[in-house]
Amino acid sequence: MKSKSIIRALVLSLTTLAATSAMADDPAASTSFYVGGNLGKSNFKFKCSDGVSCSEPSVNFKLLAGYQFSPNFAVEGAYLDFGTIKASVEDFRAKARVHSFTLAGLGIIPLSNEAKLFGKIGLHHSRGKLDIDFPDGYGSSSSSDHKTGLLLGAGLQYDFTGNLAGRVEYERLNFGSDSLISDRNNIGMFSVGLLYKF
Repeated sequence: MKSKSIIRALVLSLTTLAATSAMADDPAASTSFYVGGNLGKSNFKFKCSDGVSCSEPSVNFKLLAGYQFSPNFAVEGAYLDFGTIKASVEDFRAKARVHSFTLAGLGIIPLSNEAKLFGKIGLHHSRGKLDIDFPDGYGSSSSSDHKTGLLLGAGLQYDFTGNLAGRVEYERLNFGSDSLISDRNNIGMFSVGLLYKF
């Protein structure tokens, strides 16, 4: 039931965005295919207490491609890599990794010829892997899992030239009531990046 509700909300939102884009004065002037990449920081980490040594990636990254249909609407797909996090207590060691594929619609509000705000709604499919090494020769274990859920985001884009743009954004991937690998039921990432428009 929860998955069906998410899909209904997604379809309704994308339909609304598409209708808004159809009312743009000059859609042809802002249609373009684009690719890009972002670097950022996420909240993907182990919750470590005293006596537990933890480490996490200093930077996460995203690769993306999209098509802007009008000044007010675009569709975008992306690959996000949240890196590997680690935790250890004496000879006990654990490490986890998560990566995601996303597909989203963007509603865009131009602020000027160069600057624009955007909101994002879509779906993500995320996969995670957990590896554990036990002390005293008890061996190791490995497990993996995957989740599909709602993606939400917002940001600011600035067009430096007709082909090159910069972007600052925040995205949140929700896993529902369950977690994926770590003890969180979501991953949020703040990132900055560049886009090249063809």
